[in-house]
Amino acid sequence: MIIEYLLFAIGSGLGGMFRYAISLDPLFKQAHGTILLDTVLVNAIGSFIAGFTASLSTRAVIAETRSFMVGFAGGVTTYSAFSLETLHMLHSGHGVNALVFVMFSVTAYVLSAFAGFVAADYVEGP
Repeated sequence: MIIEYLLFAIGSGLGGMFRYAISLDPLFKQAHGTILLDTVLVNAIGSFIAGFTASLSTRAVIAETRSFMVGFAGGVTTYSAFSLETLHMLHSGHGVNALVFVMFSVTAYVLSAFAGFVAADYVEGP
């Protein structure tokens, strides 16, 4: 059991580092005037990983691997950043951008989780 917690912590740390690296990418910095693409991207990736991991049966992935994957997804998805960035847009008078950002983001996250489920079904087979 301690190994699962350790792997979860390692996955979480690596996921957080991945998220931070994406936020530093100059390509995404240019888009910050409209839609915050770095936040959408990392939350979609994290949602995909979460959906994929949740859908895998215990016979397809061992507990240690599941712990690492859940930790990584948790480190990547930053709903706190999502919330703060939305509030910043609202506070700055960009209510329409905030609304589009929220609607686009939530749609992308749900579709990514669904894609994770579909991918896991494909990997596991009949």
